[in-house]
Amino acid sequence: MTFDELPPFIEYHFGPENLQRICQQGMHILFERARGIPGLVVPMLKKILAESKPDGPIDPFTLDDILQRWELT
Repeated sequence: MTFDELPPFIEYHFGPENLQRICQQGMHILFERARGIPGLVVPMLKKILAESKPDGPIDPFTLDDILQRWELT
C-alpha cells in the first residue's frame, strides 16, 4: 500500500476515533516499520492500541517504542 492509503485503511479496520489518535509523524513511523504491508499494519496497530492509554492521542515516541519492542519478540 502507499502512504496515502494508510489513513483510510486504519479507519476501515480500527474506526475513525483510532485514526484521529495517530498524528502524521506516528503514521510515518507505522508505515515505515510495516514497510507498507497491510498484513503487518494490522497486528502492529493492534499492539500499539493495546499498550497505549485508551483515550487521547498516541505520542509518536511511544508508538515508536512499542514497535521497537514488538519487533524484538
